[in-house]
Amino acid sequence: MRKRFKNLIIIPFLLFFALPVDASEKEERNWQDESIYFIMVDRFNNGDTNNDFEVNPIDSKSYNGGDFKGITDKLDYIKEMGFTSIWLTPVFDNEANGYHGYWIQDFYKTEEHFGTLEEFKNLVKEAHDRDINVILDFVVNHVGPNHPWVNEEAKKSWFHDKQPITNWNSQEEVENNWLFDLPDLNTENPETRTYLFDAAKWWIEETDVDGYRLDTVKHVPKEFWTEFASEVKSVK
Repeated sequence: MRKRFKNLIIIPFLLFFALPVDASEKEERNWQDESIYFIMVDRFNNGDTNNDFEVNPIDSKSYNGGDFKGITDKLDYIKEMGFTSIWLTPVFDNEANGYHGYWIQDFYKTEEHFGTLEEFKNLVKEAHDRDINVILDFVVNHVGPNHPWVNEEAKKSWFHDKQPITNWNSQEEVENNWLFDLPDLNTENPETRTYLFDAAKWWIEETDVDGYRLDTVKHVPKEFWTEFASEVKSVK
């Protein structure tokens, strides 16, 4: 029987979720019962030097070498400390210098500095073997600053018009204007919504991750999150 996907809703950045239970257990555990270990993938542990191209560990703005294997190698260490979940910064393919993961270029590929999709799947499996859940950061508000979609005529309606947020008390500006010059996705557009929903469901189906931490929540309409929750829970 497949484990049920954790129900994640952020206020402002943590999600509530239910953990899988054995048939013998009578009560489910809530996210309040979890000890969550946060990991910025690139900054945690370098387990595979083969993916260390254009890496400079003394430059705070460059990739430093952390990867999926590095996390896998430390799962026993994390479990011994008493943590029951790991929360990872975005693992998706990023633009150059996107070591933090928030400049997504391709929602269906892993960042090559971090490792392959198979290596990520192995990380999830090894975590599950230790009863550790895996939560991924998922970004729907924006893409990387130089994403090719921005210049595609067919994708023009996928973005809000480029203008900065000048009034942070205006929810309209907070939701529709560009945060720190990052191309703001128009999540009201059905095509954009479908793409993001499909990508979120794909990662669940493909890798068996246990939940999402949802980034920049206040910059996306609440209606989107309601539908997002329904979509992902329809899969797991």
